[in-house]
Formats: sequence, structure tokens, C-alpha cells
Amino acid sequence: MKNILAILAIILVIWFGLSLFEMSSEDVAEQEFNNSGQAKAVESETDLWPFYENEEAGLFFNYPSNIVLKEEGERYQNNELSLMIDIVEMDAIEDLMGYDKESSLLNMEALANGEYGDKADFALEVSQKVRNLGDVNAQEFMVLGRFEVCDVTFERKLMFFKDGQRYRITVRGNKDLIASTMPEYFEKNEENCADELIWNFEKQEEFYKVLSEGKGSAEVQEWFDSFDKVIDTIKFTEEQAVSTKDLLLGKWISVDDEKSIIEFTSEEKIDYYDEKEMSREEFQIYFSKANQTEDDDGSHLIVSTDDEVLEYTIVHVGANDLELTYLARGNTLKYIKQ
Repeated sequence: MKNILAILAIILVIWFGLSLFEMSSEDVAEQEFNNSGQAKAVESETDLWPFYENEEAGLFFNYPSNIVLKEEGERYQNNELSLMIDIVEMDAIEDLMGYDKESSLLNMEALANGEYGDKADFALEVSQKVRNLGDVNAQEFMVLGRFEVCDVTFERKLMFFKDGQRYRITVRGNKDLIASTMPEYFEKNEENCADELIWNFEKQEEFYKVLSEGKGSAEVQEWFDSFDKVIDTIKFTEEQAVSTKDLLLGKWISVDDEKSIIEFTSEEKIDYYDEKEMSREEFQIYFSKANQTEDDDGSHLIVSTDDEVLEYTIVHVGANDLELTYLARGNTLKYIKQ
């Protein structure tokens, strides 16, 4: 009996020692992990979110895991919090409602100057803001309905222009949750909309301001704040290339008429004739990947006057020579550096 008890005592001592050793090993491993810097990689909430990446466009951002990322052209569902990213070449823009190419070119120039530009879509006026994304400014706005009185929409949108492309990011809210949790902003119009809740249009501006102050219902505030969370994570990658704009700077003499001179400053295109200034207009440059050729990198020159937008293709620009095509007429203009 004594022998059995002695054996049991020895087993217990060995088991206890091994347990202490195992716990000590786990503690050491945990401490090594914490000291390695790997633990710090998930300190930010955004590090745990899904990741959107478009290498061709050079666009990257994170989005909360409760948002459904929709593929381009995929339909929204009213009962979900969803995110859509739309990227299109400037030359391929065919949209209406202020998204057309001419409006886009004007807005691209306005944003480059820190101005909002023209209204696009059915944007709620009080929500229209310029949002800076680093080197790029964007139009930020909210859409609460379109076309007819019964339509109720919950979209926060960001639109910007970069490298000859238009970007639109949309975060769309859950229609049923929003209307039911903040009913004071809605009403019924049984004659036109049956039992559906529709906007009390006089309260839309107040609705936006309440959300801007973080005082909406939990469900509605989640939609509103998710947009900001996504936009705050946007990053771009930049390709190193010779700047077409830098090459344009200075005065250029027309090959066909030496009295005709154009000058590019950092912001303006100035036209002279016989040493007299004829016009001074702001300009922008954008790049069209769709129109790139071996001899043409796809650069376009946009000059905005009071009445219209003039568009040129930059066929070639070098240290001493410049060739433009005026798209409205199709004629080629050649210059040499003064």
C-alpha cells in the first residue's frame, strides 16, 4: 500500500512540474509575440476590415465587415448596407444627371482649384462638400431621393477625377431600418404612394444635420458613419513619370504663324498675337489610357473659357517642340519653344 501511495505521489509531482513548464512556455511564447511587433499590426480597427484593391487604378481602401461590397452593375437590396465603386475612363463617360463628360471636365477643373463645381445627381445641397484625399479633391454629397415623390434613397457619395478616370464611391443605407428608426422625418402620401413612408421634404436638411452631429438612431448613424470610415482609409499608388504639365510650362511659337504665341504657367494658358495678350484661361491635363498609342501617351489638354470647354489632344510635347490637335475641328497645331 505504501509503495502504491509513493508511486502516486511521484506521478503527481511530475504532472505538476510539467504543467508549470507548459504554462511557462506559453507565457514566454506570448511575450515573444508581443515583443515582435506582430501584435501591433492589428491594433487599429481598420486592420481587421476587408480590403478593396484595384491595382490598375492604383486605388486601395478598407471597409467595415458589416458592409456588402457590390460588384459593378450588381443591384442594390433595400435591406442591406452596401458599398459600390465605379471607375470609368473620361472618354467613355455616357452618364446623365451631371455625370456626363462635359460636366465631369468642368468639375475636375473646379476640384483642382479647391472648389466644389456643379451639382451632380439629386444631391442634397447642404451635403455638398469638397473633401481632400491628399493630392486629390473630391465632391462629397448625399442623395435622398430621385425623380418622383415616392422615391426614398439613402446614399452618401464621393466623386473625384484622377489620371483620366472618374471615380465614384457610394455607401447605400438600409431603407427599411432608416425609415422605421427615425420616423419623425417621414410621412405618408396615400394618394400617390399608398402606405409607403416617404420623405417630409421640409425636414431633409435637418435629417442631414442631425446625422452630421452624430445624433441619429444607431442604425442610421451606422450607415452615415460607415461612409466616413471607408473614405478615411483611401490610399493611392503613384507611378513615377515625366510630368506632361512640367514640359508644357513656358512660351511656344506657332510654326505656321510666328506672331501667334501661347504660354503655359502653372495654372493658366495665355494666348498672344503680335505681342498682345488675347486671352488668359485656366487649364487642366488629364490622361486617357484608352487612347494611348506608341507615339501618344493619351494626354488631353482642357481649357475652360466663360462659355465653353476647349479640348485638345497633346500629340507630342518635348523639350523644344509641341503638337496639339484641337478636337472640335480636328486641326493640328504645331509649336516650337521660344
